[in-house]
Amino acid sequence: MKLKETSLRLNELKIFLKKQKYPNALVNKGIEKARAIPLLDLRDTKSKSKSEVLIPFVNTQNPCNPDFYNVIKTNLPILRDCELLKSIIPENAIIQSKRQPKNLKRMLTTAKFNGNNTSTYRVDTCQDTRCGMCDNIEIGSKKLLKNGKTITPNQNLNCKSRNLIYCITCNTCNECYIGQTGNSLCERIRIHRQHIRDPSTRMIPLSEHLDNCGCGIFKVFPFYKMKDPVLTKRLSKETLFIQIFKPKLNGNNCIIE
Repeated sequence: MKLKETSLRLNELKIFLKKQKYPNALVNKGIEKARAIPLLDLRDTKSKSKSEVLIPFVNTQNPCNPDFYNVIKTNLPILRDCELLKSIIPENAIIQSKRQPKNLKRMLTTAKFNGNNTSTYRVDTCQDTRCGMCDNIEIGSKKLLKNGKTITPNQNLNCKSRNLIYCITCNTCNECYIGQTGNSLCERIRIHRQHIRDPSTRMIPLSEHLDNCGCGIFKVFPFYKMKDPVLTKRLSKETLFIQIFKPKLNGNNCIIE
């Protein structure tokens, strides 16, 4: 009875494979191989060898990187010359695995969302009497720009915070500039002050504007703390905020008074 049922199922499989346009010779050969296997062998439980050791080598796919896996395979015999390492790393134990790199969207966005998050982040001074930059910090939980747009911080920030995006406001015309820094904000403010005082050190039109229009007085509002200390990510985020808030003191749009 069991043999008849097995034969019936194999015939059904044979018809199905032929309908899928598999070559007749290949299908017939596979079915005959299946018929030749004893039922007891098919029902026998196959157990994996506990002695088998596999070591996955995982790296992020990047065409600019060398082929690390082939480097490991080439140099593995050197390690296996040692009897201790030979027992730890069996031959052909290392297998290659590729991790998909992050695209621009995954770098700039996050999948985390909490609709019940009602916490309010603020910008404050560091309260360090030796800071000297606290006077330039604009404190508060949000900043209203001249064009009507509102900026809110994504964390509690102060002049000691690092790796962030910030907004500078001219004291006279209230126009804004959006910049980024990997250093502490107070160090970046110190550089802005130096560029305002010394025209020979200026690198962007903002310095001249703050000197002529703002008389060297400006306020800074840090608002976006980056997760990773990577320059390319900060520059991408800076560009994104410039497109969103359209500050007039950035780049070619800077107003020179």
